[in-house]
Amino acid sequence: MMDFFSRMTSRGRQIEQALNEVKKDAALRIDRNLVYTTPVDTGRARSNWIASRGAPKYEQANPDSTAMASYHKSAQEISRSNRSDEVIYITNTLPYIVRLNEGYSAQAPAGFVQRSINSAASAVRGKKLLERGAGR
Repeated sequence: MMDFFSRMTSRGRQIEQALNEVKKDAALRIDRNLVYTTPVDTGRARSNWIASRGAPKYEQANPDSTAMASYHKSAQEISRSNRSDEVIYITNTLPYIVRLNEGYSAQAPAGFVQRSINSAASAVRGKKLLERGAGR
């Protein structure tokens, strides 16, 4: 009976680790999509996508920060997640981000945030299907 318990405990840890990796993959893809699809005037909106773990951050990036610098900082934060039940938040607290998402800029159609999330979710689902061999 102890052997069975040991195997199930080990399998549970493997599942937990796999879930956490999928969560981090999805968060990285969402963040990257948001950075690339956010309309650009000064670049400030792009550089203000901030990832955090456990609770959202209500801060703004340094005005001199670049989108890539912000993305790398977010990627580091996301990579630190070590539990599948730890929530990852990606926020942008600039007062005009909602207007941009509503289509204010001609550079991106309304709803670019939801499309970024949907695209990342589809990519993660597709990747998992391919890994299981269902995509062949």
